[in-house]
Amino acid sequence: MGAIAPRVGFSWDIFGTENTVIFGGAGRYYDRNNFNTTVDELSRTINPVGVFRFSPDGTPRRGLPTVAFDESYLTRDGLLQLLASNPETGLPELLVTKNNTKPPVNDQFSFGVRQRLGVFQASVTGSYQRGRNGYTYLFATRNNAGQGGCCDGAALGTLRSLGYSNALIGFDGLDTRYKALFVTLDKNYTASSGWGLNIAYTLGKAERNGGDLFSLDEITPDDYGWRPTVGDERHRLVLSGIVDLPLGFQFSTLTTLGSGQAYNVVDASDGFEPGQREFTAAYPDKNCIAGVFAFCEVNLTLANRQKLFGTGNEVEFAVDVLNAFNNKNGAGFDEFINRSATPDPDLLQPATLENASRLLTLPRRIQFRVGYRF
Repeated sequence: MGAIAPRVGFSWDIFGTENTVIFGGAGRYYDRNNFNTTVDELSRTINPVGVFRFSPDGTPRRGLPTVAFDESYLTRDGLLQLLASNPETGLPELLVTKNNTKPPVNDQFSFGVRQRLGVFQASVTGSYQRGRNGYTYLFATRNNAGQGGCCDGAALGTLRSLGYSNALIGFDGLDTRYKALFVTLDKNYTASSGWGLNIAYTLGKAERNGGDLFSLDEITPDDYGWRPTVGDERHRLVLSGIVDLPLGFQFSTLTTLGSGQAYNVVDASDGFEPGQREFTAAYPDKNCIAGVFAFCEVNLTLANRQKLFGTGNEVEFAVDVLNAFNNKNGAGFDEFINRSATPDPDLLQPATLENASRLLTLPRRIQFRVGYRF
């Protein structure tokens, strides 16, 4: 109800020659929350998911009760015995959703110009997007009338008497924003010219507040502050080209170069309570093409197409070299800082391949293809 999404766009051929065209648009787009986000309110009461918190000595941790760990708890029978003997552990969380939760909405605006330059066509486009009403969960049991850390002992006691370990409230308060400049240069392939080229460059900045599905480290998503979104990349250049060679051969490439995608960083050097942590982002070290880019992938193809005599059909043989220069593009870097840790400070290491947990691209590989056209 009320999710009206108007959209408008225009294009204007200024001189009526198709050489210079101005274009733009604006629109509102609504989405829906993931099904499990809102159904958890009911499903977790039907199929409860218990939470066990263990510690060496069984003392409370951040206001939540713990159980002194024992090796028997590594088995199902051990956990069942613990459930029977300790009514304060293994309880499910209560997740509640407001009846008037707003659907996510995104407003988008763009404006650009296309210009013909001889055999090329160039375009420059500016874009802005603003997203609101993203869904996340917040603690309902914070200390100091909802302004402190988790969790208030009296509130937890009431919840445990009702069969729950804690309560989380759904909140439609995640925000995003994105600004970008797109620049393209195109020359379409034609048999008469024997070559084609596309260059696409993106200068972008994506930001957000809050956490993900759970924003439990601060009181509200706004308290996180704006920071780069995971995957934000300032610069990305994509080159694709094709050229005819003698004897029916054809060479082509698809090359992607990027400045590196952002990943979240949490600095807990000043503490772990609301207002003490700093939420920011970091980017991988630039390790290819003389330290200019952090992401490099070059794919090359050599193909040969020949007509079958007397049939008009064609057979094509091709070899692809994927990630031709065997560039290693890392991901999964260390996302936590605690400079006050003792005895050895837990410092964020540089985002190099040595401390990446995975690679975004596969190593260099070669594949052979045969195609038949009729």
